[in-house]
Amino acid sequence: MSIYLMKNNQRLGPFDDSAVADLLKSGAFGLEDLAWREGMSSWEPLHSVSHLTQSHPPLSNRTVA
Repeated sequence: MSIYLMKNNQRLGPFDDSAVADLLKSGAFGLEDLAWREGMSSWEPLHSVSHLTQSHPPLSNRTVA
């Protein structure tokens, strides 16, 4: 299923789930960036789209370089 991301007030996508996971891993997007897909009533932070973030560590467990 396609997902759209919002960064700097710009809608980007659609992306598939693996592309979103890669964008998270690379740091191009963070868990606070907004996401939307068909069926959602509004844009929500990526961390609330649980199936996308299951393998991504929570913000509190991440170290800042």
